[in-house]
Amino acid sequence: IERMVGGWRLRGFCGVAAEPWVCEAETVVLASAFNTLALLNTLGLQAPLNALRGQVTWGTVSSLPAHTAPFLPPFPVNGHGSFIHGMDFGLPATAHGPCWAVGSTFERGVTDPHILPADQVANKARLARLLPHVHSQCEPGMDAAFAWAGVRCTVPDRLPMVGFLAPESWPGLMVCAGMGARGLTLSVLCGEVLAAQYFGEPWPLERKLACALLAHRFAAKRV
Repeated sequence: IERMVGGWRLRGFCGVAAEPWVCEAETVVLASAFNTLALLNTLGLQAPLNALRGQVTWGTVSSLPAHTAPFLPPFPVNGHGSFIHGMDFGLPATAHGPCWAVGSTFERGVTDPHILPADQVANKARLARLLPHVHSQCEPGMDAAFAWAGVRCTVPDRLPMVGFLAPESWPGLMVCAGMGARGLTLSVLCGEVLAAQYFGEPWPLERKLACALLAHRFAAKRV
């Protein structure tokens, strides 16, 4: 990402080789979870985004024992961990169709998204506490479960960072990050808040709350 007169220019990367400039625009939105911080650093900026690694355990519903269907809840269940099913992840290529997922682990300050076998065990234990009956019925089909890990990011005040980072000194630079473990539920709302700020539209929620989410509450600082 590079600042230029009247806007921004973006470049992609393939391995270690930089690709040609791929896009120019007046406005750019950085919405790359914890990687948002690295992109800001390339501009000499910093933001209070902290790493929070998490791993989920998942598989296809068809891989579970046939008799488990009546035990699967018809809605997402949250508590000490979470359980959802019925989505089509499409990854890996051998695992198509409705899927289930349980998780997630929490490791503050960890930026390595590698898969850890111990986290698979921890997620299965979460399911045993959250939905004992589902765990007991699904356990035979969970041995071949897949895993996915990523690095979320959090902000010290536990609210997302949305919108212009520093509209006067860095015009056209917006962020949408810092949702922690609530990205699935906050992302749509944050997108609406960002769009409202960009287009000057009415806030999609109470003004005081919308302003509490705005990214420019943290002054952009030079590294």
